[in-house]
Formats: sequence, structure tokens, C-alpha cells
Amino acid sequence: MNVSLSSSRAERPPTLPSTENSFEVNDQFQKEVIYPLFRGSLPGELQTHQPMSWRALLAIEAQLSKSADAATKETLQEALKTLQPAANDPESYFNADASLLCRIIEHLLQPDGVPVKTQLATLVKSLLRLGDDDAIRQNPASREFNSILPGLAAISYDYGSAGRTLLFEGASHWIGLPTSDEAATGLPDRCERLRNTMFGIPKPPAQGSERLENMWEFDMALDELATKGKPTYEL
Repeated sequence: MNVSLSSSRAERPPTLPSTENSFEVNDQFQKEVIYPLFRGSLPGELQTHQPMSWRALLAIEAQLSKSADAATKETLQEALKTLQPAANDPESYFNADASLLCRIIEHLLQPDGVPVKTQLATLVKSLLRLGDDDAIRQNPASREFNSILPGLAAISYDYGSAGRTLLFEGASHWIGLPTSDEAATGLPDRCERLRNTMFGIPKPPAQGSERLENMWEFDMALDELATKGKPTYEL
């Protein structure tokens, strides 16, 4: 699980400077990807799914796969410079989100032929630390689906909207649900349950505050969400 230390100091989400050579691209990347992803990332704010940012990120991936766009690459490099201080500071409130986003941006700058959604699906599986005997296949039965929900809530816990959006899309791809760039087919009810699981438990607000520490506590938190009209487990 990617566990970050939270900071009680005042801190704002990373923002991108604009450069003369790629002002328009930078502005678009800031507006469509960075800014929306960090909504709901400040202490006390509700974490929210940002599907438009996900689509914009995949649009950049598609653009770079077709041509080596110098302006877009410059924008991504500027994004790395902006995000790296938070990614390298374990006490930053944005540490987990910035670290994951840096990982994705580095992947975009040095593509290895593996799509972002596949990379994120692999990351989700590795964070859950499932053994070979615990393999979850696409379109799992309800019992299998329910079995991974506390773990998915746990690995999302220290992230704001940015990290949770990326992990949610990866988890969706892994278990055969449509990601936000795909047509809504299959099991919309299951999509809602997965989204409630990964966004419904608030990020711990400050260092030293009471945290959920084990799977039993995450299980109880998911049951509590259901009582508040946010279904999680399939019955």
C-alpha cells in the first residue's frame, strides 16, 4: 500500500507555470488535467472522481503515440518539475498524488508500448498484493468482487482526487468495467459500487489524526457508506 505522511502545514496543490514556447499547451494541460485532478485534495475536502481529466490524459497519450510533439513533451516535463517537490517530500499532503502522477507522466514521456490504463491496472493488482491463488479475473462473481473492496478502499485511502481517479480507472480496467473513456456498458451498478468504495472514505486530514488501520476497519467503513445511500458490497 502506498502510505504517505500527512502534513498539518498549509499547502496548496501543485500548479504549472506557463512557458513562452508552450503557453497554450501548458494552459490546456493545467486546465484539463492538473487542476481538476487536485480538486478535493485539500484537508477536509471531499475526494471526487474526475473523468474529464482521465480522458484528457489519454488524449495526450494518443497524441504522443502518433507524433513526437515537442510542445506537449515540454509541457509534461514542466509538470514533472512542478510535481516533483511534493512527490519527493513524504510529509507533503500531496505526496501520494504527486508521486503517482509523476509516474504516469514519466511513462508518457518514455512510452514502452504499455497503455496507461494497463499500467494502472497492473499497479492496482500489485498494491493489493494478491497471490496467485487469489487471482481475480475480469467480470468476477459477486463474492470475488466483494473480497477486493476493502483492499481497494485501503490503497486509495492516502490519495486525494488525483490518485483515486487514476487508481479507480486502473481497477475498472482490471476487473472488466468500462473506464471513463469507454462506452458505459456492462454493470453500471457495479461501477457505482466501485466508485463509492474508492472515493467514499475521506482522506485522513492531518498527521496524528485517527486513521483506519486494518481491513476490518475498512470493511466497517464500507458498510457505513451503504447506510448513507452509497452502496458498496454486492448483495
